[in-house]
Amino acid sequence: MNRIYIRCSTLEQEYSRQVYIIEKAGYVIADCVIYEEKESGKSTKKRHELKRLLNDLQSGDSVIITDLSRLARSVRDLWEISDEIVSKKATLVSVKENIDLASPSGRLVFSMLSAISQFERDVLSERTKDGLAAKRKSGVRLGRPNVIDENIIELSVIEYLKGQKTYKQVGKEFGISDVTVFNAVKRYKEGQN
Repeated sequence: MNRIYIRCSTLEQEYSRQVYIIEKAGYVIADCVIYEEKESGKSTKKRHELKRLLNDLQSGDSVIITDLSRLARSVRDLWEISDEIVSKKATLVSVKENIDLASPSGRLVFSMLSAISQFERDVLSERTKDGLAAKRKSGVRLGRPNVIDENIIELSVIEYLKGQKTYKQVGKEFGISDVTVFNAVKRYKEGQN
């Protein structure tokens, strides 16, 4: 039996692209068991449909995916999942990479592509970290932009510096958090040095 696993990382994403790719490859969706998941690929523990698929697997079944990234995000997870599939005498077919674990060449390509995918993720992560560090060093403020009016921030700092109220009291008076007041005062004092 063909068991199709399709996954989107967020609730806003749609399955239609994956369904299209699988149908284009010649699989008749109506003749397959479909497992749909809207969950990040980072953790296999939260992916209940994947667990259900692996529990349902029987000898001779095929797990059909559009590409390896739909199944797992790390080489270790990919290997663990594929080992479980093979241990149940089933096979894994990845349409885009043209991989079928039933053949020796499919297993070889699977090994190489999963290693390359992990390398790409690691390089991207490293570049992102370096880029953020460079932005911090050049003074770019990271994170969400302030949505609080700067006048309110300035007035809260002035009120706190009078020395008669706590951060919490000032925050309550201006409708902002005590942490916001603390950070604003801290920035003000650092600017005075």
